[in-house]
Formats: sequence, C-alpha cells, structure tokens
Amino acid sequence: DPDMNRLVSALDSRALVSSSDAHSPEKLGREATIIRGPLTRAALAEALAGGPALGGTVEFFPEEGKYHLDGHADCGPPLTPAETRSLGGICPVCGRPLTIGVLHRVSQLADRDRPGGPRLPDQHLLPLAELLGQIFGQGPASRGPARSYELLTREFGGELPLLLEADPADLETAGGPLLRLGVERMRQGQVTAVGGFDGRFGTITAIRPEDRAAAAGQGRLFQAGAVGLRPQNFIDLPAPAAALRADSTPAEFESRAQPWLPASAADPRAGSTPAEFGSRAQPWLDESQARAVTSKASALAVLAGPGGGKTLVLVHRALWLIRNGLARPEEVLLTTFTRKAAEDLAPRLAAALSEADRPRILVTTLHGLAYRFLKAAQPDWDLAPADFLADLLKRAARPAGLTPAALANLISLAKNRPPKKPDDQAPAKALDIYQAALAERRFWDFDDLILRAVPPADRPFRTVLVDEFQDLSPAQFDFLTRLLGPEGPDRSGALTVIGDPDQSIYGFRGADPGLAGRLNALPGGLTTITLAVNYRSTRTILEASESLWPRTGRPSRRAARGETGPRLTRAVLPTAGGEAAYVVKRLTAHLGLLKLGLGASARQDAEFMPGLHFGDIAVLFRLRALGPPLAEALTAAGLPWQMCGEEPLTAADHLDWTADKISLLTMHAAKGLEFKLVFVIGVEAGLCPYLRPDQETPEASPDPGAEERRLFYVALTRARDRLYLTRAARRRLHGRTLAGEPSPFWAALPRELCADPPASQARRPEKRKTLFDL
Repeated sequence: DPDMNRLVSALDSRALVSSSDAHSPEKLGREATIIRGPLTRAALAEALAGGPALGGTVEFFPEEGKYHLDGHADCGPPLTPAETRSLGGICPVCGRPLTIGVLHRVSQLADRDRPGGPRLPDQHLLPLAELLGQIFGQGPASRGPARSYELLTREFGGELPLLLEADPADLETAGGPLLRLGVERMRQGQVTAVGGFDGRFGTITAIRPEDRAAAAGQGRLFQAGAVGLRPQNFIDLPAPAAALRADSTPAEFESRAQPWLPASAADPRAGSTPAEFGSRAQPWLDESQARAVTSKASALAVLAGPGGGKTLVLVHRALWLIRNGLARPEEVLLTTFTRKAAEDLAPRLAAALSEADRPRILVTTLHGLAYRFLKAAQPDWDLAPADFLADLLKRAARPAGLTPAALANLISLAKNRPPKKPDDQAPAKALDIYQAALAERRFWDFDDLILRAVPPADRPFRTVLVDEFQDLSPAQFDFLTRLLGPEGPDRSGALTVIGDPDQSIYGFRGADPGLAGRLNALPGGLTTITLAVNYRSTRTILEASESLWPRTGRPSRRAARGETGPRLTRAVLPTAGGEAAYVVKRLTAHLGLLKLGLGASARQDAEFMPGLHFGDIAVLFRLRALGPPLAEALTAAGLPWQMCGEEPLTAADHLDWTADKISLLTMHAAKGLEFKLVFVIGVEAGLCPYLRPDQETPEASPDPGAEERRLFYVALTRARDRLYLTRAARRRLHGRTLAGEPSPFWAALPRELCADPPASQARRPEKRKTLFDL
C-alpha cells in the first residue's frame, strides 16, 4: 500500500505504481496506475520515473488482505504490531507463536512513524460488487447485486468511472441514496475497516444496517433482484391540477412532450435501445404500451406476450389513473398470481408514489385479499396448516382408492370450477369427508378462500388491476365480479386485466383462458389492446417460439432487440446422465470457467458469455423427476444450484431469488421468470407433452393438447440470449426404460433456426468432472 511504503525513507526516490493480479479476471483493474497525458512510450517512461503525468494509484484497502494483521484465526480477534510486541509474539490463548502479518513486517522496516516523501492522491476503492452487496444486505454474487452491477457499469461506462469520477447527484439518481452515501464514504476513506489475519480476509464496510433502515422510506432504494429504482423507470406523470385535466384524451396526453412516449417501438429516444426494458431501466413506453397506460376505458384487457412489459404497463397504468384523478390511492387494488409477483411489484409502485400515497395502495394476491375479508367476518376461523391438510388428505384418499395428490387435484378442480364435483361416488364421498373435517376444526383450505369470501358492501376497491388474468379459474373470476359489485366497471379505469392466453398453463387446477370472453358481457363492454413487441429474447428465440402457433388467428409477436442471436441448439444424448453432463459442460463454457484452466479450445472461448452469473441460468423440465441427475452433475462440478417443487402456485415462491445459483425448475414454476441462458431437457415423446403410461393424449383441462403446447411455449420464452433443447436416446424413469423419441414440439421448430450437433459429438459419453478437471 502506498502509505505503508512511504514509512520507509529509502523509497522516497521511487515512483510507486500498482497493478492487479491476473489470476482473478473479475478483479482486473481493481488496482491500477493513473497516467495523465498521451499514451506514448516517452510519456509513459516519464510518468513511471515520477514525472507530473503520474496521477497516483488505485488500491485495495490494505486491511482487506488475508495477512494484514497478526494473530490466530481460531484464537480470537487480530492484533496490531504493537500488541504483538507487548505479548512477546506469543498467542495469549493457545501459547503458540503468532502468525505475523504484512503490517508487522512493514513496521520492522519502517524508519519513521508517519508516511513521508512524495505523496500522490492515491485512491482506495471498495469494489462495486461488494458495495452493492452491502446496500442489498446480501452477498456480492447474489442475483440482486450482480444484476445491478451490470446496469450501473453500463450506465457509467465502467466500474472505475463510477467509483472515481461520477457526480454524487448522478449516483443518487441512478441508484438511490445508499449508493451515493457508500461511494462518498469510500472516496473520503470514512469506512469501517477490520483487518484480515491468519488467512482470513478483512472487511471494509461503507453501508451499515442502520443506513439501510434510515433510507427505507426514501423511495429509490435497491430492491431484491433489480437495480435501484431510477425516476426514469416510471413515467413522468403530471398531477391532475397541472398540465392535464382528468378528462384529457390519450392524444392530448401524448402531445404534451412526454419523453417516454416514442412514435414507435424502434424509437431510440432517451439514448436507450428497446432491449433496455423494464427492470433493465427502460425509460419510455412504446406506442401500444402508452395506449394501454392512458386508456380511459372502464374495462380494459391488455394482451401482453412474453417480454412485452406487462408489469411495467400495470404499474404505470395505476400511476396514470391516480395522477389524473381517475382513482384514489386507497381505492386501488393490484392483484397478482403469486406472492413473489406481489413482492416484486409493490416496491416498483412504491418508488414512484409520494410518502402519503404509498401505504394506501394494496398489492396482494386474490387469495390474500379473500383471506382478509374472511378473517374480518369470521375471526375464529383460519387457514388450515399444511401438516393438518397433508394428514387429512391421506385419511380421506385411502377409502376412495386415490393417492393424496390425486385427491388434492380433484378437490381443487371441483372448487375452482363450481358446481363441478367428481362424477364417481368414491371421490365425491372423499370430498365430503375432507370438507366436513375442515369445518369441524373451523379451517379453510386455499381454494375455500375464494369460494367463501364476500367483499364488503361499501366496495373498498373501485379501481382493480389484475395481473396474469389468463390463469384465473371460474371461481376466481366470480370473486372478481363480486369485488366489482353489481354495477360492474362503472367509471374510467375501473377494471384492468393483463395477461396472455398463450401462456395459460394451469388448466389442471381450473384456470380457463376463455374467461376473457366473459368480460365482454360486463356493462360498458371491453376494450382490448395487444402488446406485440418482445423486449426479452433475441429474434431467433422469439421466431422459434412463435413457430409453435398457427400463422393465422393470433397477433404476431416481433422482437425489439436488434441482434439475431445464435441458433437454438438441439442435442441428442445417449442417457439421462449424458444429458446432465452435456448441460454442465455447456453452461460451464458459457460461464467462462473453462478459460481459467488449461487447454480451453477456440470454440469454448467463443462460447464465453461476459457478465453471465449462476443466477442467470435455468434448467427447465416437464417433470420434477428429471431434475435429480442435473442436481447430481452440478454438485459434482462444484456449481451452486437450487430446485423448486412441482406445485405451480407456490413453487417459485420457495426459491431464493437473491442467491446466485443455477435454477432447476419445472416448466410450470418457471412462469413469469427470465434467464440469459436456458436449457430445456427431456424434450421427448411422452415427457413433453407429458403422457402417463396409460394415456394416449395429455391430461389437462379444458384443452389438454393446447395446454401442453402453451407450457412448452412458456419454457422457450424464458430465454433471453441462449437456448438449448436436449433429449436422451434412452432414459430410466419410474422403473421403466423409455426410448427417447423426439417430442412433436422438437420437430415443429424450423430447422434453419436450430443448430444440431453431430450425433457422434452429442452422444459421446463423458466422464464426471469437477471444476478442477474442467
């Protein structure tokens, strides 16, 4: 460290330079020498000789080093050189000689107490990833900090310009008050440093827990999974008393020089491409999105395909209705399909609201809302505990000759499609036993919430926005109409539903994509707007996904991203184990891990995807039983992963989206998510679409074949940049050996959009490797 070197007067005649170690690619540039002036040989030589062009160095905080101070890692806190000398170099805990650190060695060489000689304005930096981890309260490699790192370095032209040169006000605009606070403390050296010792890294703290608590109400904070919410993430909506009246038309609204309303989806306004959409800080809406946001229809249906900006439009529409006097915050309800979706949507809305309005808008699931109503009316009842339901299903299913899972599906289907009841006498009796046991204990199950809840007569919510409308069941639709009241949508903006019938995949639980037709019967009719631009996937991925549908009878989707992107890779492997090994090898190459070892090929170098993190990768499958071989292969390679269950309503909620891990997901659980790199495995006849051994056609409702196609479409459209499809020529599953014939979906993909490795390459058996082998 410069100041440590300047304790030795013999170095006063020397210019100090600094460089990063090359063995950690992500740390390159973290230590550097600042040269001011032209990069010529003569200028460089003059600077290195201590000339005026030498502007100082960029440094680690020396306390971060693993051997900065003295001590024993197992015996207690570190010791300063003076403390070590006072102890005679002996550990007071174990009595053995202390491990001596770098600062102690420097103190032995030093011939003065304070740094002297020619001192330059050397800057100590806290790496941006570590600072973001402190802002999020998570590990630096977690999904939220990693994604925010990408966005911020793109915004400021790199990590060093952000840390060294960016204006504090710009930092706060881009990332919130905590980013500004952390960078200012770092620049001024006002950090808390705990020195490393005996092989343990030290810690440098710029953001403390109390800082996060103090900033919690300031609006533009870093939220899990997204960059700090910039003002431009939300459209600049004027207050009703300002430039626009509450009855302004969308055309008038657009004419008032709103920079977020471009003329078309390709408009390069605000210096951003359409790919920088939604959570990636797109500062404007395209034409269709703007029409949806500013529609004054009493009932509006927005058909939003994958990557179409569904959440962005939903949030902005709520804000537009509030700011233009068409809705009062306390009367606005936003409903989502899962708790995770509600947790993601709420902070995006809150960041654009005033402190007074923020707590008055309710963002919840329909089931969560129904639970509120029921508890208010029947406080002595409650939702049945999971262990009680599991035991009850076992007891009720046995006499009917059913498995607990099969009975649970029958019960849920009966409740979501009333007045449907099992036709067979035994299942019908099991349902009666089940319901009687719930009533005896004053319990509701999950589906009872929707069936039994009665909204208050005073209609607390007069503006209702519904996310993922295509996944509603008839029972949920009836609850929604009860919520609207007998008059239905009775004023501008009263009802907004948004979703995509092409992504309706929960028919086996009662969801009905045809429910949108019932909206036409509401008083005042229905206005429909289609969002046909995909801001997520490359053109190749989108065109391959769209090829699953007939070319007529549905709106065509178009890609906003300029690049075509690589073709889909379809690989045939000999076994499920070979399939797992292939996936691990490919994702390892894309992560660049092979580049850290010896012998990486030119092809592997070309596959490296800069900026790819574990959390950007997903492996999808139709059945959860296909996941364990992947988990085993990833574990053997030393790669972090997480796997969800198959329960579609709650499975994704069980995953930790702040963890930087590869996600192993059923296709159902992947709904609503996106990843840079996606593998869809088991694309085989009988598995995708799924058929039980005794089936000839898929089992789902009301249109089983179409639902399986929609499910595969959901799987493909989770991918942003790269997409792989794999199948095994032979697979053991549930005690049977399956011949891996290609799925009809495999053959339906246009050959010109696919890259199929030669069979010899794809079928080559692979030895299990660790990261050290790779």
